[in-house]
Amino acid sequence: MRRGLTRRWSWRRAGSAIPGALGHDRSLDWRFLLPPGDGRPFGVLRLLAGDPCVAGRVAGLGLARETVTTSDDDRPVDALIALGGRPDAVLRAARTVRPGGVLYCHVDRLDRRTLRWSPRRYREALQALGFDTAVYWRRRQAGKDTLFVPVDFAAPGPWFVEEAMGDRRPARRMVRTVLRLLMRGDGRHLALLAGRYAVVGVARTSSQHPAGSAALTPAVVLTDQDQPRPSIVLARGEGAWSRVVFLVFDPQGEQPSLVVKVPRKPEHNYATEREHRTLATLGDLLQGDDLAATVPRSLGVRYWAGLAVGTETFVPGRPLAFGSRADGHDDTARLHRAVGWLIDLHRATRAGEVDLSSADAALLDERLLDVMGLHGLARSRVQRLLLPETAPPATVPLVWQHCDLTPRNMRWDGFRHSVVDWEAARVGPALCDLLYLLLHWSWPGGVPFGSAPQRVFDEVFAITGNEPAERAQRQVRRYCDALGVAPHLVPVLLAAMLGQQALDRVERISDSGGDPVQDDNVYAALLQSVLARGEPVPAWSTSW
Repeated sequence: MRRGLTRRWSWRRAGSAIPGALGHDRSLDWRFLLPPGDGRPFGVLRLLAGDPCVAGRVAGLGLARETVTTSDDDRPVDALIALGGRPDAVLRAARTVRPGGVLYCHVDRLDRRTLRWSPRRYREALQALGFDTAVYWRRRQAGKDTLFVPVDFAAPGPWFVEEAMGDRRPARRMVRTVLRLLMRGDGRHLALLAGRYAVVGVARTSSQHPAGSAALTPAVVLTDQDQPRPSIVLARGEGAWSRVVFLVFDPQGEQPSLVVKVPRKPEHNYATEREHRTLATLGDLLQGDDLAATVPRSLGVRYWAGLAVGTETFVPGRPLAFGSRADGHDDTARLHRAVGWLIDLHRATRAGEVDLSSADAALLDERLLDVMGLHGLARSRVQRLLLPETAPPATVPLVWQHCDLTPRNMRWDGFRHSVVDWEAARVGPALCDLLYLLLHWSWPGGVPFGSAPQRVFDEVFAITGNEPAERAQRQVRRYCDALGVAPHLVPVLLAAMLGQQALDRVERISDSGGDPVQDDNVYAALLQSVLARGEPVPAWSTSW
């Protein structure tokens, strides 16, 4: 059965092989910070940018009927987007923005030419030109803007530092401590610290009637238009399918009250639509159960500029991936609690069972076999490799799977867990979520899964006697006892989980216009390594 399992995979960080074109739209994430509008294209947009390709992307997304890239003419424009250039040139161009038009600009104070341009100075210069403004602290990672925190309000900055900023690495803990001390509980002090920031502006229609901060609320955020809704904007994710997330605060709120998500392109609307169908279903299944409060509640989907904008309730808590608190320092206890939540959820959402001993059980999709170079093998033969004919008949419960259950998506507020990001959820075999969680768990002293996937997989599933393997075995056995999963099905379900994740990536790459065969599909590679072994995986599954 080793025939056909010789494809070579490069172990780069998961997602590193995504074709560059798939990520181009991320350079236009500033569009989601622009103030309210009906989503229709701007008439004339003036673009000042260091990257000459940005104008083509603006046109490709239909953001404006006409785009001009010069600053030396006086033609009136409806929007000015300045992603580069000296502040004095941007201010000259700002004079051409029509009343009611919008402005967005980046400022990098690490450049000696802009070192003296503090947010306060920039704001005052724009106000003198008749603009109302909002300022965001802007953080870049790997050459992309991934975080915008409003600095005009007291609460968002401190909340982000305390609850949503990781501190597992020593350098990040130091930064977090410094920010906490310098802000002193008031996020408006971030304006003094911002090395990079962004300014959003609206040109007043009358100098006697300022637009006010409510009019600067991002257009994709649900708002009553009479009060400002400050929002922390997360523009992260590895691929074109990743969504932009708004953590929306009430004007005087100390933590977010709503979460708004929007895809970058209409081709990915289905993820938001599917997530809200899932949240509605889970809300019905968990009604009256304490678990209901641990899952966001859908507040509906609306459409803006052709994009599905989903709104859901905010669930509190610090991601499990972001280190520990005093009440949860023990990593073993943290994992035990997380698995307990999963057991409770799967007991409450059981939806039947499937017979995995049947040769007709669809463990591996034909499309995935093609990507793995196994198209010449009958699926039944692959099935028998995973589940020998001598195995006793057995069924496994079908439950509501999260399908992306990582420590980043699980939160703990000191009293209970909650879980977010349900866009990939579906009904499927039990145990798969737990095996995925164990693969992505932040094991003490270990390396992150994304840095060395094969090494992490081997330490958790293919080696016996080490701490991750022993802890994983205890939690898998606990889960199987609670849900009634036969021990000999664990290797089958591990392969099923890898196949499910690999196929999800195949579909996302295809939907983004890429070729799945050319992608470094980390889960397909792991599944291939499992099929190539001559012994069961997990190795510890035979010692029960």
